[in-house]
Amino acid sequence: MREERADAMKLQLIAAIGENEGIVTALGKFTYKQCKPSQKIDWEGAARSLGVSSETIANFTTERPGYRTFLPPKGK
Repeated sequence: MREERADAMKLQLIAAIGENEGIVTALGKFTYKQCKPSQKIDWEGAARSLGVSSETIANFTTERPGYRTFLPPKGK
């Protein structure tokens, strides 16, 4: 029951933060930031194209958006 309440409070804070990076409350600052995007290379596709050059690798490189992490204030 305690864990369920904590999860519900977390979801309420995340909803209050919305698209912003965080929110300041009487308890401190809660953040919900997006991490940097990452890139992934499709090596199988690059190998199939045979002439593996920087340009070919770039053609098979895609960017994924970063994920967001929720961090409550420290020490309170």
